[in-house]
Amino acid sequence: MKKTDGMGNRSAQREWDALLLCVRRPCILCGRTPAGGAGIWVPTSDYDRLAVRAPRGKVRLVVYPLCQPCQATPGVYDRVEKAIRAEFVVLS
Repeated sequence: MKKTDGMGNRSAQREWDALLLCVRRPCILCGRTPAGGAGIWVPTSDYDRLAVRAPRGKVRLVVYPLCQPCQATPGVYDRVEKAIRAEFVVLS
């Protein structure tokens, strides 16, 4: 089965490979390995867009590993955003 996103098969394959690799990594919140799930964060504020080095006029998505127990906890998305921002501050 071919995977395509309208941008060509090579781009879609890279995105698919990144997602598969992500679910094998430790959960961004608790460290459970493998996470078995993933989420996508879309930085919307100017600060977040600069942190992920998104060029003006472009969108950069952040795919992160997230396990099922953490997905079920209240306030999970706020905690995920804080964890992602903390990683980008350290990496920048």
